Amino acid sequence: MAIATGSQKRNITLKTSHLPELVDPFDGNIISADEVKRGKPHPDVFLAAAARLGRDLGEGDHNEVEEVRQLERRKGLVFEDAVRGRLSES
Repeated sequence: MAIATGSQKRNITLKTSHLPELVDPFDGNIISADEVKRGKPHPDVFLAAAARLGRDLGEGDHNEVEEVRQLERRKGLVFEDAVRGRLSES
């Protein structure tokens, strides 16, 4: 499991430093917006999280990678907690 967030690393630390029981289970697999080239709604932060977990899903948007990677990307499960994230899927 990993956390892929649109927040900056410094903000993640501020938001979670008092909640170790929430973030410790992720074993450091927390990827922030400042670790990728493009932020949400682009898939970069999610792809970086998958890479951290040992999955090779390629880079770029869904239609820019070969079919085998497109199929592998469909196996991921994402929980979106931001209103903007939910709206961008419409």
